[in-house]
Amino acid sequence: MQKDERDLLEVLKFELKFLEDGGYGRSPRASWRPQLIFEDSPTCMNFNSAEDPGPCRDCVLIQLVPPELRSEEIPCVTSRSIRQARRWILSIDTAIKLRSKK
Repeated sequence: MQKDERDLLEVLKFELKFLEDGGYGRSPRASWRPQLIFEDSPTCMNFNSAEDPGPCRDCVLIQLVPPELRSEEIPCVTSRSIRQARRWILSIDTAIKLRSKK
């Protein structure tokens, strides 16, 4: 897999659109566990690439991970800034769902 050359802002806009369109429902790939923000999203560079996943260090989202955590196997899981982004995304997802029920 090649280095992720996507624009970070465009990736985050896509993630927002993904949420607005229903986002993290139950995945048939992993219905036994809660969905993971970013890893289970089409914004992840390794989404649907189980055969030859690229290293997370090549993902555009690595810019959101503090330098000292970038060497972790899955930095999206261990990074505090990514966890904060997850909380932000979940709050947006909740707001979108509440708004659509009105």
